[in-house]
Amino acid sequence: MSAPPAVHSWRESLPAHPDEHRTGAVWLEYDPRDYRALWLPEIATLTRLATGGDISLAGLVKEPRLNQGSEGSCVPASSEGTCQLAHSALDGSWPPYSIHELYAEAGGHGSDGVDVRTVMQICIEKGTPLASGARDNVIKSYLFVDRAPSVFEAQVTAALTAGHPVLVASLLPIPFGWNTGMALSSGYHQYIGIGIMTDPAGKRWLIIQNSWGDSWPGDAPSGTPPGVGRISFEALEQQNMQNGYTYGVIPTMSLVTPPPPPPPPPPPPIRTATVTGQATGTGITQLARDQVYTIGTGISLQLTDVKLDPNPPPPPPPGLSVTGYSPNPVQGGASFYIQGQGFQGGNLSVLWQERLLSANRLSDAQIQATAPSVTTTASGPVTVRVEAATANGPALTVSAGDQPTPGDLKVTVTARRYTRGIVGIWAYVQAPGSADLNLQFPPGVEDLVVAPVVGNRAATGYVAATVTGTVNGADIGPPRQQPTSSGVPGTWQITGVPPSASIIITATDDQGRRGLGTAAV
Repeated sequence: MSAPPAVHSWRESLPAHPDEHRTGAVWLEYDPRDYRALWLPEIATLTRLATGGDISLAGLVKEPRLNQGSEGSCVPASSEGTCQLAHSALDGSWPPYSIHELYAEAGGHGSDGVDVRTVMQICIEKGTPLASGARDNVIKSYLFVDRAPSVFEAQVTAALTAGHPVLVASLLPIPFGWNTGMALSSGYHQYIGIGIMTDPAGKRWLIIQNSWGDSWPGDAPSGTPPGVGRISFEALEQQNMQNGYTYGVIPTMSLVTPPPPPPPPPPPPIRTATVTGQATGTGITQLARDQVYTIGTGISLQLTDVKLDPNPPPPPPPGLSVTGYSPNPVQGGASFYIQGQGFQGGNLSVLWQERLLSANRLSDAQIQATAPSVTTTASGPVTVRVEAATANGPALTVSAGDQPTPGDLKVTVTARRYTRGIVGIWAYVQAPGSADLNLQFPPGVEDLVVAPVVGNRAATGYVAATVTGTVNGADIGPPRQQPTSSGVPGTWQITGVPPSASIIITATDDQGRRGLGTAAV
């Protein structure tokens, strides 16, 4: 596959990159058969929300770092890196893969590059080759980010917010590291997008994991994992996506199916019709059997028998379901949102523990309701009824409204149950009086443990703390990570959690301040 002559000559006019021998991406033509990033519901939803905060999956990066050496195997190396990140998120492991074997299977011979579509198909159909000689089938599908300025940044941001690392290819700027520049070179390289950051000047950067070993980039701030650098979206999207060289690919750990085709066009209008039935109704005297009526030019209607019903029943709501709430827990007497589908239709009622709630239907997928006042904190499902259809949602925790004593930390806890039997728990710790976080889970993610999205990007006051927790009174052990002052939550992934379980998380900071948060799952 080669670029059009004009694009090819433009790249040849650029200076060589000092590390061009360690690249290996291949220019991609547009293919209408490619799966689109927006086919993932969580990416489509988060793209519409236009999230603009900082995101980082760098905490998932472990050792040994990717190192393709002098081989032009950046595409297999970075693709295998997404497999390592998936395992790190799922179970904390970091399996070593065979970069050279995947490169050779894709047709690589040393310095030449290979096509990312070919590499992805090998990973899906045969499995990604491990250093042990076995195969790993963690990649199930892959999707392409739309290659258009601003749209590219929005979809990459949405993917990372939902916990999906993104394979990105571009012409390399000079310099290329942490303090990456804007001047492009002819070196064409693929790497992994693992985060988003905004610098004090408001410039948006893509944080990347490279495949050049621990010595790169060499100019990152203290505390940055080796092999992690950044490149600005301004550099990636300049000159109309670098004349088409910039692309993004999202490997997924679940099977993605194409959306159904659009419905067929409506049939041509019927010029004549015969209607049977009985003509009834007060004052209907102009209809007569066997009479032909002219409706418009060239259109006629012959009536034999007609029955008129002025009040047809409303259609039933399609697929009524309740999937979640925001926020959860909610303070008694406070407003919260119910997510789901099928809310449009006839009469609406919302109940919690058999108590009728004040509710307002906002759309087919969202209801605004008011939590009841309670004397003690309690949890239970919300029931939504639309005409004759009924749907029960997950547990909603309603807080009794007890105010913490002055100086107590604010602990916001949320949890989610996944199809593989895992329950994810996240505990955010803030200083007293901090703004609510309004946590939301990306929709449609059932088999990959993904952290919630902080809906209130203006919320601050995060505190580093030590957290402990219980589920139904039983200790759940230390978290996978402790909360930090940058907003990273305390995180657990546990199994064997019974239905309608009560979660209590306690936090203590280095000043001796304490706080407590609860959730139900």
